[in-house]
Amino acid sequence: MYIHMKKTIAVVVAVSTLLGTQVQSQIVIDNFSDGSSFTLSDSSGTAKFNNISSAADIIGGSRQIRVRAAGSGYYGPSIIGVDTASGTLASYGGDTGDRFIEYGSAIGSITQTGAGPGVPVNLNLDLLLTDSINIDVASAGAGDYVGVRLYDSSGGYYTANINTTSAGSYSISLSSFPGLTALEASDIDGILISPVSSAGSAVTGLVLDELSISVPEPGTAALAAIGIAGLIAARRRTCK
Repeated sequence: MYIHMKKTIAVVVAVSTLLGTQVQSQIVIDNFSDGSSFTLSDSSGTAKFNNISSAADIIGGSRQIRVRAAGSGYYGPSIIGVDTASGTLASYGGDTGDRFIEYGSAIGSITQTGAGPGVPVNLNLDLLLTDSINIDVASAGAGDYVGVRLYDSSGGYYTANINTTSAGSYSISLSSFPGLTALEASDIDGILISPVSSAGSAVTGLVLDELSISVPEPGTAALAAIGIAGLIAARRRTCK
């Protein structure tokens, strides 16, 4: 009897530990190692696009950067620059005008006079509300933030902001996006990132290292099921 009880307790501990610590894996959205540097210094008030496609290290294979220069009520110009040598993206320009990085079906979803959209790429991401969007920040200052918008395949979108006031790693759970349900999370087709910096130069601007998504390892649930099955079997042996 004593031996059977020890086995039962051991299985309980193993299952509790397994369920309490869920292993996470990373889906990299963009590490900024592909593309070309892009800056904007005119004041025409029109949209400017920088699109790269067929990049193996960008989720969905495509990234589109869109900014709008000064004009039409915006203070600017807005600037986003990709430094492929260091694998970073800088956002600066001293305003909160239009500046977006788009992936998947979000590409081309917002258009302005003077520029055409890129070609949408369906991501078809099967995500959970417990998954999270991660942003690694190399440099930031007071007032800086990153807006994140998720699109589902029907065109609905869900927005949340991350305050990035200093360098470091930031994470926001999908459950923090108002209105986003488990059904829509399982059908994410587009991601739009809006890095906003109050700085006036690249030296002090908001600099991102990497964008990624954290998801539970697929095998975690299966391992938990095996542990529970072991617990039941041990208890049956104890009762005999």
